[in-house]
Amino acid sequence: MGFLCLGMHTAAGLSVDFHSETDVPISAGPFTANGEPISISLQFPPRTGADLMVVRNTGIDFIDGTFSNLAHGQTVSLSHDGVTYDFVANYFGGTGNDLVLMWKNIRLVGWGDNTNGLLGDGTFTSRAEPAPVTATGVLAGKTVIAMATGYYHSLALCSDGTLAAWGIGVYGNLGNGSTGLSNVPVAVDTTSNESALTGKTVIGVATGSFHSMALCSDGTLATWGANMAGQLGDGTQTNRSLPVKVDSGALSGKKVVGMAAGAAHSLALCSDGTVAAWGINLKGQLGNNSEIGYQTQPVEVNTAPGVSALHGKTVIGVNGGDESSLAWCSDGSAAQWGRSGATDVRAPASVAVSNVSALAAGSSNWLALRGDGTLFTWGNGTGSTVPIPFSIPGPSAVGIAAGMQHNLALLSDGTLFTWGNSDPIVLGNLNAMTEAGIRFSKLQAGQSRSHSLVLAAYPNPQAARRNWRQQWFGDPYANNESSVDGADPDHDGLQNLMEYALNLDPNAFTPAPMELQPAGSHLECYYTRSGIARAAGVTFQVEWSDDLATWFTTGVIEEMMSNGGAVEQMKVTLPAGIGGLRFVRLRVQ
Repeated sequence: MGFLCLGMHTAAGLSVDFHSETDVPISAGPFTANGEPISISLQFPPRTGADLMVVRNTGIDFIDGTFSNLAHGQTVSLSHDGVTYDFVANYFGGTGNDLVLMWKNIRLVGWGDNTNGLLGDGTFTSRAEPAPVTATGVLAGKTVIAMATGYYHSLALCSDGTLAAWGIGVYGNLGNGSTGLSNVPVAVDTTSNESALTGKTVIGVATGSFHSMALCSDGTLATWGANMAGQLGDGTQTNRSLPVKVDSGALSGKKVVGMAAGAAHSLALCSDGTVAAWGINLKGQLGNNSEIGYQTQPVEVNTAPGVSALHGKTVIGVNGGDESSLAWCSDGSAAQWGRSGATDVRAPASVAVSNVSALAAGSSNWLALRGDGTLFTWGNGTGSTVPIPFSIPGPSAVGIAAGMQHNLALLSDGTLFTWGNSDPIVLGNLNAMTEAGIRFSKLQAGQSRSHSLVLAAYPNPQAARRNWRQQWFGDPYANNESSVDGADPDHDGLQNLMEYALNLDPNAFTPAPMELQPAGSHLECYYTRSGIARAAGVTFQVEWSDDLATWFTTGVIEEMMSNGGAVEQMKVTLPAGIGGLRFVRLRVQ
């Protein structure tokens, strides 16, 4: 094992310091944590959405063991200059086998086609503006660390191992024992005697068009959903509404460390660097140098000399497209098989990109990300080999995803750009979120669908409030009488907390910040609020009363009229009282 200079052993265990988000205190492969404690210190103010890599595990297998005081999924609070930043420990972050501290203040949001409840927001309304996935019920109080998007359904994995699904489950693809529909997240069965996930810690998820996959920390693999083409890999063509174990054929006796799903086929990467595939094979997407209709058990992807571009290679990552498969290797090379253009490829063929760190496959669109942040793309072409990729000029990227006809790239500053399909609902309008200080950390697009899911990182509440105090009072710590939350230095009846929430100047007298007017059988209330404050965790609720003693939210409908990011114009409709009179207030927390 090797250590970089930022990590050092002490008598009390291991101590690491972060001076920037690009620091990697420990780099080793394979890495073993011997149960010793680890001390982590923060020497800089991290940007919104920053992840900190504690251990870059250069081996293909998972980290062996844990640190005694740092468990998978544990909240880690680090402080710098009086501000506390919360992270979540993920022993399977980064490329899937690294120890990463993930930004905790995040929400799962989505946009695009929602006709089947794919966005999980409780509606069936397709939208260009990203909408938060419902965070009540099974996701209440949870931190999502990974997600996946299928043709009919979506999945979310939480730091505590909770697994949720939503959308249409007609083939059992929600994994909850039913074939119903849900436009809000429901729990995948991980506790019953019939579920292969009982007693397991799920660390990764993937979805095909109608099937789902879950990878566990012990290297086992489970699948559920549609199985007409054998894509579940359990030796049958029987649909499953509960997770089943996949451990036969080419996976017999193997430890799985990575996986991916195509529309109706599946891929597994093993700890020895071999790749297995199963399911439909009409385009050669199983990579075993055949186009046999389907395989119900895993078969080994071809690595023969003179036939396969994977000969002599160690695969470190896989990705599945609609009818294609991709793999990248430890030497930076990449391969593709299945659908690749005008002619199908039945065994892995070289992709003309070097220093590859990630690949993404859509329907007939493919992406490659190089280690230096350069993006490459390719699509339908001619000939019997993979079409030649071409580079996309622009800022450095750190993440990629491909949908049915659209692509996404995550930039190093946490912003996101999309291209491809010209439909604005598919591409999404992310400007308002960016302007409000929200950044992105992970992204996923359905390889055969027109919707996207991303993890949106919200500003640290302490840092956002501190910046506001610095702006207006030159006192980020709120240590004087004018800058504390309950003070009212301009004597307009609005305390500083309300001035912050409503995007007002706390040193200038402000008339009543809410407007109330009759509108037929209803009342309409208008106010302007701070999108940055909302993004940092401030909540807003309009309430009404007839006696100033009991307050209600019944019948209150809120609508964001214009979302400028930092400033949001709000319209609230509520029932009118006797004679059209009613008391109305805005609660800010």
